[in-house]
Amino acid sequence: VQISMAAEDFEKLRQQKRDLSEQFSQSRSEKAQPLPKAYDWFKGDVTIEGVTIKNVGIRKRGLLGSDNTTRPSFNIDFDQFVKGRTFAGEARLTLHNNNQDPSQVQQALGYRVFAAAGVPAPRCNLLTCGSGG
Repeated sequence: VQISMAAEDFEKLRQQKRDLSEQFSQSRSEKAQPLPKAYDWFKGDVTIEGVTIKNVGIRKRGLLGSDNTTRPSFNIDFDQFVKGRTFAGEARLTLHNNNQDPSQVQQALGYRVFAAAGVPAPRCNLLTCGSGG
């Protein structure tokens, strides 16, 4: 998976943070309230196995460990800017940074164990990255 977007948009995306004091405020624990604003969507292009999908929505995801400025996790929404569009039958794709997993395999193995036991589990693949990836 290769993501292309304007450098200034990537810098803005990378630097976005959630306000943890607002996220875990006492008022939210005492009375149900809408979640604080999520990250902004940015426009970009995504290439998957040689197929480029233009004008997809890309935003940072995560809360604590996944909210990283060096290696952020991403939500990719194929129909954010082109309504109804999918890729391989999917409207969205999540790219985790696995910051809390030094082995980089725990999530994929866990999901496979759940699926083998008949428990519904997300589809998950391990991606190998070249240098710089």
